[in-house]
Amino acid sequence: MENSIYVIKVGSDSVYQKDSPILSEIKDLLDKNKKVILVSGGARSIKDYYYENSIEEKFVTLYKNGDSVRFSNSEDIYNIKNAYLNGVLKILKTEFSEYKIYCHTGDFNNLISGEVGKPLKINQNGKPQILRGSHYGTIKSISEKNVRNLLAINDLIILSPPVYEESLKSIINVDADMLASHLAVSLKAAHLRFVTSSPGILKNINDSESLIKDIYLNSDLTSVKGRMKQKVRAANFALKNGYCDIQICGYNSLYKSHSTFWRMNSYTKNIDLKKVINIPSVSTDEEVLSIYLLEKYKSVFDKSYIDNAGNIVFEKGNGSNTVLLLGHIDTVPYYWTPKNTENNIFARGSVDAKSSYFNFVQAAINISVPKNCKLLVIGATEEEVSSSKGAFFVRDNYAANHVIIGEPSGYNALTLGYFGLTKLKLTISKKREHSAAKDSVGIIEMLLDYIEQLKAFIMDLDSQSLSTILDIKKYKDNEKDFATCTINFRTSIKSPENLMEQIFNF
Repeated sequence: MENSIYVIKVGSDSVYQKDSPILSEIKDLLDKNKKVILVSGGARSIKDYYYENSIEEKFVTLYKNGDSVRFSNSEDIYNIKNAYLNGVLKILKTEFSEYKIYCHTGDFNNLISGEVGKPLKINQNGKPQILRGSHYGTIKSISEKNVRNLLAINDLIILSPPVYEESLKSIINVDADMLASHLAVSLKAAHLRFVTSSPGILKNINDSESLIKDIYLNSDLTSVKGRMKQKVRAANFALKNGYCDIQICGYNSLYKSHSTFWRMNSYTKNIDLKKVINIPSVSTDEEVLSIYLLEKYKSVFDKSYIDNAGNIVFEKGNGSNTVLLLGHIDTVPYYWTPKNTENNIFARGSVDAKSSYFNFVQAAINISVPKNCKLLVIGATEEEVSSSKGAFFVRDNYAANHVIIGEPSGYNALTLGYFGLTKLKLTISKKREHSAAKDSVGIIEMLLDYIEQLKAFIMDLDSQSLSTILDIKKYKDNEKDFATCTINFRTSIKSPENLMEQIFNF
């Protein structure tokens, strides 16, 4: 689950709209075993709740910038909470009833805490006036451990304002966009999405065709108005403090239209390479990067598609002599915020091995393929985990006369061979006995002793082999102790062809 969390903020209008695609898109993510935190806004629910209960909504105008903001005192804030519970959260709970979900306002069990804001300076007949008692504020802390525990036992977490305020012993309203952004940062999420009914960020708010697709650190966003300003503010918070890739998505969908935020300036060198590396793609979570690559480069290849293993595939030419450039687009997990400088990038995947694959793509773009040849450029999935899903799919479905593998060898070196991999899972058991018993040998000791014998045996067969113990676990079942481990053997060309047979007979 590490680094593979989606945090998706949706407005209440998107939830109420019956033909809105976002809810079915979230279900698709859940069906792919993605972990999702859905943060809901509540403007529509609040408006409906106040109207149905004959409660007057109170708004005030800020003196500094003229923005209109909601005012809720210590009593009215509970109307806000009830509006969420009886409105948008109730709808979402029903919509996702087939899944295991956690659906509450942020204050429930003090999951999310806030800090009440300063008294408001409002515009009263053109003059500044201080207004106290407003239960609004900002996010102070998130119980990361509890949220992760909830993610572990649920398919989907649904959250909304209000949040708990310790000093008031009460609750306060917070901006739902900022709530989503703080969750993404705290949980080191991979993907943060703000879903809106508009196309995204527009150069001209009156022209739906003026979408700004890429937002850089030096982008001019003076055209942003109204509620979109808060989304930009929330996106910039995650951009500065988080790891995730960030999009403001349009037309109530994750995929129809979007403005993407980048941790770099528009004039950055090697900008396309840095974008690829900046999109998180931990093993089994490569889809966002695959879709980006497909949209970016499909127009320059004869065929472009994502295959059934999730591999991104580009084809050029249609001859019978096929050359395959094979890389992988997944990375190992670890929270690492990308650092982009003018000449360098420091990020997960910059070496192993997005750069290699990107170089293949760029080379293929510039190559004129002879009539009797076909060039395949494939970015495989799940290379960094035991499944090797993408590589096995390539082996079984793509015929090639020549194959070049993209792995980090240095720009001035060429690797002609690579160690093979034999991965073993070992399990041993013994009848449980007291640790103080005479001649007692612990189950872990027994396993380690066997591993040493096995390593020596394989070393005799292949003196150039390498080995690494990946994990060791112990557990009990009835009257027996069990120990299990996973061990990698990197084998050389001197390894016998019947190595596995000899291991099984050991």
